[in-house]
Amino acid sequence: DEVPLLLGPGAGELFELYDKYRAAPDSVGAAWRKFFDDLDEGARRMLTGELAAQAANDVGAGSSALIAQSMTGAGGNLTAEHLRRATVDSIRALMLIRAYRVRGHLEAELDPLDLTAREAHPELDPRTYGFGDEDLDRPIFIDGVLGRETATLKEIVEICRMIYCGSIGVEFMHIQDPDQKRWIQERIENEGAESMIPGLEQILKRGGQLGLKEVVLGMPHRGRLNVLANFMGKPFQAIFHEFRGGAAHPEDVGGSGDVKYHLGTSSDREFDGNTVHLSLTANPSHLEAVNPVVVGKVRAKQMQREDSDRTQVMALLLHGDAAFAGQGL
Repeated sequence: DEVPLLLGPGAGELFELYDKYRAAPDSVGAAWRKFFDDLDEGARRMLTGELAAQAANDVGAGSSALIAQSMTGAGGNLTAEHLRRATVDSIRALMLIRAYRVRGHLEAELDPLDLTAREAHPELDPRTYGFGDEDLDRPIFIDGVLGRETATLKEIVEICRMIYCGSIGVEFMHIQDPDQKRWIQERIENEGAESMIPGLEQILKRGGQLGLKEVVLGMPHRGRLNVLANFMGKPFQAIFHEFRGGAAHPEDVGGSGDVKYHLGTSSDREFDGNTVHLSLTANPSHLEAVNPVVVGKVRAKQMQREDSDRTQVMALLLHGDAAFAGQGL
């Protein structure tokens, strides 16, 4: 168990254990070996003492000064013991962040009706790592993890809960390649959902290479205009005309108006010489009702093409982040 070594006087053993690991990884247990393998570069530098030396040399400015003041009080001298305590605090904080990456889903918001109480998990409690209430507002050096050079314990917990205990999550701790894992961490900890359009285009590109001919889409409000303009290639002029009450194709209007971005469209996209036909299905106000319509259209198109292998036409359904199964259908 890694946690006891991070508490009290036993924390010093962590540095000795890491020295053994650096000399011969197989000399430590499998759990510790995996723990050290997963450490960020900043955590490794903390364990070797490199960051402590850097902090000692740069104690008069920026984050180092803030940490020094929190450890010694205003005007105090930063001693080797203070640096050791700050380093141990940093390792404890990184252990807490790692626990959220691995266990955060156990306290995730999976019940939109809030009918079931979420049980607290001890590995997500800062007290498990030796922190107390008096540590909540003290800055801790985390060397760029979570996009911060330093953060208070309170900020660390708030950021981790927002990222790993919300209603949407990404599983990446099983990935063995450090570069792939780091790339995903940076995307979900520092960025938003900007990758939707290139992700959709990659589906078309790869699908076209595998013989895909048509894609029928169904999606909610969020991101729909982005998809219409930048993925479907619908002209901005047509989109704005519809918002003013007109219709891009008046002959296709078969009833009274609805929210303008419920409207669909169709287009052809070409990648690497392969043309894929796209059709975005119009939505009713009850957004998820479009899903069975899309599935039915795909099956009909497969029958028209005599696509018995179901490889030429596919459905692509995007759900709103507030949607949950059923919704009265």
